[in-house]
Amino acid sequence: MLSYCSNVVAAENMSALEQRLATVFAPARELAGVETLGVGLWLPARTMAGLADDPAARRRLAAILAHHGLAVVTMNAFPYGSFHGTSVKHAVYRPDWTTPERIAYTRCCAEVLGELLGDTDHGTISTLPLGWAEQWSDESEAAALRNLSALGDELRQIEERTGRRIRLAIEPEPGCVIGSCRDAIEWFGRANLDPRYLGLCLDTCHLAVMHETLGEVVSGLAGIGVEVVKNQASNAIQIDELADERVGQAFAELSGSPYLHQVNGVTGDGQPWFRDDLSFADPSIPRSGSARCTTTFRFISTRPRRCAPPHTSWPR
Repeated sequence: MLSYCSNVVAAENMSALEQRLATVFAPARELAGVETLGVGLWLPARTMAGLADDPAARRRLAAILAHHGLAVVTMNAFPYGSFHGTSVKHAVYRPDWTTPERIAYTRCCAEVLGELLGDTDHGTISTLPLGWAEQWSDESEAAALRNLSALGDELRQIEERTGRRIRLAIEPEPGCVIGSCRDAIEWFGRANLDPRYLGLCLDTCHLAVMHETLGEVVSGLAGIGVEVVKNQASNAIQIDELADERVGQAFAELSGSPYLHQVNGVTGDGQPWFRDDLSFADPSIPRSGSARCTTTFRFISTRPRRCAPPHTSWPR
């Protein structure tokens, strides 16, 4: 189901989420002209834990979704904490999959999603690709595999209890332990985790940044029996000429962004280079010749629209 991910809007508590569902997601469904629009639900860990512990709050959310013609079939469990109004940068990769906090957060997401799926018998949860690569060790890998295996057991129990299969979707991201889909194929091949509850989240921006093709990814995964269980449609920017001074001027306007913008480039003489956060103030970035790079700046096209939600009494 085509879904609009809720982490693109600031809604980090239930009150804010309800407001955004009425004023952003419901109008988006109307503009799309569809009977039901998917919502890729994201909430920070503290809010998700409260929702998982509150049956009445889950019933209320389900009623609001149904009223607006919205459905949750996937969740984004990548950002653990606040994602708006503060600098995120490398903090988005913490806590990583070596920690009990990461498995607890994902467990709460799975419990909530299992109830929100309604008549649908399967759902997905995207998550970070283990953690940031710097200082990742064999001990880190072993701890992450233990946690992922334990979560797989819990997802199996949810399916046995509810009849709904929820799969964790590993999202490769440049600079992380699993930085590309090629890395993911290699990792899945040796991880020995149950593919019924684990698959790939394919982000088209990250695919472009790492200069990969959809065909090679799909065929590589098919060879090891792993599926693409979630797709994220997002944009990357290609810069064909780094020497053009207008490039630096354009990106200077975005220098205050709270997010990382990884860049993967090739110099004019064919030498590859990578930075975890693009800054043209960095003198080490190649500036001559005919370099190519793609960056993870995201651009979302919106049509402004004012909408006053109807006064409705929701179950408490």
